[in-house]
Amino acid sequence: MFIFATQLSIYQGDKVEKKELKDIAKVCAIVVFWTKNCFYCKDSLKQLDNFKKKYKDIQCYAVDIERESNQPALEKYKKLCPTLSKISYILDIGGKVFDYYTKNEPARGYPYVIIFNKKGEPKSKHLGMCDLEKL
Repeated sequence: MFIFATQLSIYQGDKVEKKELKDIAKVCAIVVFWTKNCFYCKDSLKQLDNFKKKYKDIQCYAVDIERESNQPALEKYKKLCPTLSKISYILDIGGKVFDYYTKNEPARGYPYVIIFNKKGEPKSKHLGMCDLEKL
């Protein structure tokens, strides 16, 4: 079981709740790390949304990496992806969560996808665009 003690703001529609990442990944989950300046990230979010519509029992999270801002970027997210109502949005200020999960990786970039098993452990990691249906 991984331990990471950063509290995150999770936005689902108009609701906001604070949770630890270790707690949200205790079910099968797909986490996509993305940034607003990444063209491929936008496509990954749309793919994640389509995946969530098909597989309702798998939790899906879009983690927005904001390295320079300390203000929630929820409005930017809603404007970028207005149809993504089924995916929980997480703001990663300073990229601390992203850095934690990629610190030992030979290559880092965006989008970055992590699949968690039911024990909350990373099962697989993928850099760049990937077909979620095949994971």
